[in-house]
This record gives sequence, C-alpha cells and structure tokens, in this order.
Amino acid sequence: MKIIHVVTMTALVAISGVISACSGGGGGGSSPGTVVNGVVQAGTFTKGKVAFKGYSGVNNTEFTVTPFKDFSSPRGAFSVNIGSYRGPLKIMVSGYYTDEATHKIIVVSESAPLKAVIPPSAITNGIIVPVTPLTDIAANRAIQDGMSSDAITRNNQGVAQLFGLVDVTKTIPAVPIAANMNSNSKENSYAVALVKMSDYTAQYAATSSGTVPATVTAELLQAYLPAALTQFSNGIRVTAGSGSNNTPTVAITAPELKDALSNVVSADALNNATANLQITKYDLKVTGDPATRIYGLQFAIPGMSLTANASGTVATGSVLSKISGGIINGTSKNSTLKLTYVIGTGFSPDASGVTFATLTSTEPASVAVSNPSVYALDKDGVQLSGVDVRVEIANN
Repeated sequence: MKIIHVVTMTALVAISGVISACSGGGGGGSSPGTVVNGVVQAGTFTKGKVAFKGYSGVNNTEFTVTPFKDFSSPRGAFSVNIGSYRGPLKIMVSGYYTDEATHKIIVVSESAPLKAVIPPSAITNGIIVPVTPLTDIAANRAIQDGMSSDAITRNNQGVAQLFGLVDVTKTIPAVPIAANMNSNSKENSYAVALVKMSDYTAQYAATSSGTVPATVTAELLQAYLPAALTQFSNGIRVTAGSGSNNTPTVAITAPELKDALSNVVSADALNNATANLQITKYDLKVTGDPATRIYGLQFAIPGMSLTANASGTVATGSVLSKISGGIINGTSKNSTLKLTYVIGTGFSPDASGVTFATLTSTEPASVAVSNPSVYALDKDGVQLSGVDVRVEIANN
C-alpha cells in the first residue's frame, strides 16, 4: 500500500500546554513525587488509559507503580504522578486512535497496550515521553534483554537508527495533518516513520489474513497490530557499541522482516542492518556408552531465545540433522527447545562424540556456551543418565 502522507511541525511548547490542561491520569499539581508526562501516537489518540510498571531486585521483577487511569486530550497527552519510584519504568497505553494508513478507528486493548520504557536516569519531574509503535518495538527488545538501564537505552537508540532518529523516547513526533512536508526536523521524521509503520501494519494484516491492503478492516488491524510489532522486535538484535562512539549496532535477523521493511526504512538503513547480521553455528555433540540409544535432546541456553513453530522451524535460525536415516522435529516452550529424532531407531553416542545436530542462530555467540542446560532423551522422552551433551561453536 503506497499512500502519500503529510505532516507539520508541532512545537514542544504546544504539547506542554496540552499536557498541563489534560484531564485524568492523576496529574501532578502540588502533590509530592515525580510527574511523568507523555504523548501517545500511532495515529491520533484522543482518549485512553495509561499505567506504569516498575522493576526491582536482581531478577528485575515487574510490579505495578500506578494502575490504568483514564486520560483524555486532543493530542493523546497524559500526566501521571509516579511517586518516589526511580527504577526502570515501563509505560503502557490503551485507547483509540485513527490509523494513518487506512483512516480507521483502531482499539488498543489493556491486554496488548502500546509500550515505552525509559531508564532510571531519564526519570525527572515533568519529563515528556512519547509512546508509539517504535517505542513499543524497543520496549519488547529491552524486556527480552532484561530491562537493565543499558538494555533500555541501547534498544531505544537502536530502533531509532532504522528510521534516522536518535532515540525513540526523546523526540515528540509531529502531528500528522494536511500540510506541507518541507521540514526535515526530527519531529517530522518521527511522524513520517509512524505513518510508514501504519503501512507496515496494514501490509502485515493483509498478508496474515490472506486479503489485500486496500480491504483491510479495522478489526483486522486491531487483531494483527500486536503481532506486527512483535514480528519487528523479534526480527532485530541491538548490541552495544564499542570505543568512543558507543553507538549501538542494530541487525535484522529475520529475512521476512527485511522484505517487510523495504518500503518502511531507508535503503541505507536496511542495508546496514542486514550487513550487521552475525550468523553463528553450534554443534550439539553427544558422548557416552555406545550401547545407549538416544532419540532426542532437550536444552535451554540462557540469553538465547530458542523457539520453534509448529513445523519445527527454529525462529532464531535453523536446525540441521547430522544423523542419517532420520529427521529432527523442534518444539519449544518457555525458551526450552526439544529436538526429537522423529524417524528411525535412535542413534548411539561414542567416546569421541557424535554431532547430533547443528543449530544456526542469529543470537550473539557469547551467550550460547556459557551455561547451557542440555540432556539426552530416550524413546519415551525421558532424560538419559550417563550421556554428556556439549554445545560447541561449529568450525563451519
């Protein structure tokens, strides 16, 4: 779907005025604590609900800072006092907006809200944070990466890189309205990116539902918006920069996402993100008594998302059987991948080690071999004793 959209610059002072006048959401007034302001934009939000989540402890356990509260403003602005909390912060917004690609009214539910995350250092009284599909993508990645301050900042900047921005939480996008498009300001660039994301979501909904973009309904857009943003976040990896530059590196890890983004991000950004992709292969090597028959492996690797779809394809890469006479079927649950030897009568290990399978992954190599939990299975799927399974970086 190719639609021409136009936007105009909205001054930050105007946003501040809307926020100060907006109703609901527990505005700061003279109450003690920190007031966090925000503007939600996917299209134009006029009313909705906003909630805040915090994280605590060594495991970054999530808890509620403030529950969902109503807000209403012509700009999608909200203002909430979060008290004295000063940790990693997740903002969640539900409500209604007018989609830019189809001009349909879309409902964002509380169960699948748009999100933004900011590090503790960014929490200052009166801060204004945008909540958009781009911040949602960055939030998904930061949550998967553990919600540390570094993970939050890295992903907010990495997603921004794809759209020629600096940080998706530090610029308030301009309002899309009928006007000229001469400005190349960062606010305008952000608004253009959101328009393109509307097109991306419409294309995703059309492809997923077997229809064409021109006939995508509001119901389809609502149904597929969370999945479209999840596809985006799962299809990229953002790694920390090095040296004096310290700019994060973003890589596109899913071929289908590269195709989907061809009309969404610039050719240079797409080529750079594709070039940054690093492929690592891991051998799953089994040693033990040759009299033992092995029918599968089950393993979890901390820091690596190991998931497989219904046909056994591993989402982070691919699995290649190394044992003749059989095939490997992959199933997963909670990031634990089970590889089952489907056809044949199993195989026997030996003292030197038999490579059962090779996992091709787009995850960073450093996380894969540090502390894996791997064991062999018998024909009934029960763990075998006396069998050693190692995860090794393959030579080719």
